[in-house]
Amino acid sequence: MAETSRYDLFLRISQNLNDTECRDLRNYVGNNQLLPTRGLKDMDPQEIFVKLEHGGKLNKGDLSLLVTLMTKIKRADFAKEAKKIAAQERKDSEPMVTDRLPEDEEMQENIHTSDSATQDQEASGITFIGLPPDDDIPFILSKDITVKEEIGKGSFSTVYLANYKGRQVAIRKQEYEDYPWRLPEPARVLRESVLEEAAIMQQVQAENVVRLIGVCLEPANYTIVMEYMPGGSLLNLLLSDTRLAWKQLLQFSTDAARGLCALHHPRRYCPQRVHGNLTTSKFLIDANMRVKLTGFCNTKTTTSVTRYSRFRRGRSTIAFVAPENLRDINAGLTVAAEVFR
Repeated sequence: MAETSRYDLFLRISQNLNDTECRDLRNYVGNNQLLPTRGLKDMDPQEIFVKLEHGGKLNKGDLSLLVTLMTKIKRADFAKEAKKIAAQERKDSEPMVTDRLPEDEEMQENIHTSDSATQDQEASGITFIGLPPDDDIPFILSKDITVKEEIGKGSFSTVYLANYKGRQVAIRKQEYEDYPWRLPEPARVLRESVLEEAAIMQQVQAENVVRLIGVCLEPANYTIVMEYMPGGSLLNLLLSDTRLAWKQLLQFSTDAARGLCALHHPRRYCPQRVHGNLTTSKFLIDANMRVKLTGFCNTKTTTSVTRYSRFRRGRSTIAFVAPENLRDINAGLTVAAEVFR
């Protein structure tokens, strides 16, 4: 069966959504017409980028139609419908297979489906305690949290020391005013961001990963509640005047490697992932001077990094960038590149 072009997928998706008239893309029909076929070469259903043939140009009218396209078709609907159509076409073209169940393509590529650890994981000595992706994330009421003081601040969030049911916890609250103003429906975006990061923390949970306690999704209180790490960040400790024995430094390195291994090594319910913004500030120290990995807001599966260009580079601090990424700014973020960091 010939491969279905992305343009055909776009045309059929638009028809299925009933958002626009797409019977004849060669002629404009007022604002109902989204995009002309003239000059259209390829379209990525995730990025909604348009590539022109050599020498092709889009005039102002075409650009206004492109804006209409992007506003009428949400990326989530676009990607979901494209995947559904492609999956149905594969199903129709392949012979019936009776000895296995159909599985999600992205998860199947990079997931370890056994309950037991892989040989590499056993050799690492890591205790993996990840949970199934459909296991409920604990929801916490804001009235049960007593905020004590601010202990850190990121690009889009603030971290506080707090009390939750009689114990100290750390909470990271997503801030409306810190988010780019151009984001649509900020409340929905913040809610989805909190849930996505919490789900990742729950799936990759291991001895050297900061433990998720729960989330708060009340309006203006989009918060991740996690274990409190009183030692602060590894970066601050290394930059301080504190004298550290080589044995302690070796323990820090081992803990950091184990935390990263929990993220990089696929296992049941948990595909292989890259952190996306790995620096020493993303490793925190507990009361027993053990290091744990945190900061999963830029974490993506390795499959999604490979497929979609917007995930490839991640967020990088120049001091921690691998040589291959310095040589080529468009080089994909890989497990190997993060190990170099």
